Amino acid sequence: MTILAVSNDVPHPRLGTAVSIKAAGNAVQRNRIKRLIRESFRLHQELLGSSDLVVLVRPGICSRNNQQLLSALDTHWRTIAA
Repeated sequence: MTILAVSNDVPHPRLGTAVSIKAAGNAVQRNRIKRLIRESFRLHQELLGSSDLVVLVRPGICSRNNQQLLSALDTHWRTIAA
């Protein structure tokens, strides 16, 4: 997974996701991944300041369980905040 970040003019962070069929498979898996991304973003909003973030998902993400995805996102959010 890759996260792109750019500062913005609004006082809060904004999130975009790109979860393709090729990367995540069927709609059930894509929606699971998007829900996890949104929830993790919601929990870390105060760390991110005013930035626009886009999460790009790579093929093979479906083999990860929810805890592994949340842990990877947590690492990314903390890196962006630093």
